[in-house]
Amino acid sequence: MLTMHADHLRKISTSIFVAAGVNEEKAGQVSQIIVDNCLYGHDSHGMACVPRFVEDVETGKIHPDAKPTVVRNGPGAAIVDGHRGFGQLTMEHSMQLAIQIASQQAIGAVAVMNCNHIGMLWSYAKTAAENGMVSFIWCVCGPDGGGGVMAPYGGAKTAIGANPIAVGIPAGQCPPFVLDIATSVVSSGKVLWHGQQNKPIPEGWIIDQHGNPTTDPMELFGQGIRKIAGALLPMGGHKGFALGLASEIIGGVLTRYGTGNQSAFREGNGSMIITINVESFIPLSLFVDQVDQLLRYIKAIPTDQNTDEIFIPGELELRTYADREKNGIPVTEGLWGQLQEVAKKYSVGIDMSG
Repeated sequence: MLTMHADHLRKISTSIFVAAGVNEEKAGQVSQIIVDNCLYGHDSHGMACVPRFVEDVETGKIHPDAKPTVVRNGPGAAIVDGHRGFGQLTMEHSMQLAIQIASQQAIGAVAVMNCNHIGMLWSYAKTAAENGMVSFIWCVCGPDGGGGVMAPYGGAKTAIGANPIAVGIPAGQCPPFVLDIATSVVSSGKVLWHGQQNKPIPEGWIIDQHGNPTTDPMELFGQGIRKIAGALLPMGGHKGFALGLASEIIGGVLTRYGTGNQSAFREGNGSMIITINVESFIPLSLFVDQVDQLLRYIKAIPTDQNTDEIFIPGELELRTYADREKNGIPVTEGLWGQLQEVAKKYSVGIDMSG
């Protein structure tokens, strides 16, 4: 396992994207988000995405010069078209718009369509919380051609996406509450990470193409990592499936992005963002003070014999960020090899220093 500092990884990512035809400003913006995801501990949405995004630029799946546009902006609601540009930049634009709407009208709702992969939802929900907003994000995802990646509860094949949901809540002296979860037991990116490390996965994460439980992570994938042969399983059984289906409808139908039963479905993310301006209901200072009191109360609850500390959603990411910013980001040998391969293709010199 290698360790590299964030600034060095940003330079590597930016140089590769620029060589692949992305303008320097956007390459830097996307690289900032990607490396931040690593700093927060979500490596499957970090530097591991660079080879994939380069391939998407090459094939035309990502239109690197595209800019998101607001195609409808009515009272309290808006629709954003990402025009198949970088999904992270589309989502940042859309969250800022949702915050702006809620600051003027108490509640903002923004539907995001025609959008590529947006990465982890965590940072978008955190942005809302830092602006005095409670936020909810419902997201649909899945492969080209539909079919999903997650089986319904009791099902033996895929039907819907591993559709993530996020919640952001402001706090005062305590870190904000930031929840970002897939509605499957685990994301396909984490299954792939285990496969790249030749590590087995726990039983109960996935089923193979015949509907049988397996601990072999590569049984999830068919020909190529974007083809799903097996299926992810829903978290919490029927509860996770129900949340995933709700997100499929809210993130896919309400946004006009599409759903897994449609053969025209395109890999990417349709997202519905809801922001609530706390000040429209209760003074923000009073709200965050009461949230702090609740969080401190929970943190003080005695732990069981297997637990050292109770964590609030989002707390681990912030601790990981502080640690990795100081001590560096772990990079697997497999990922470093992939980055070298892409860099070599574009005659970009990269090294491990930094």
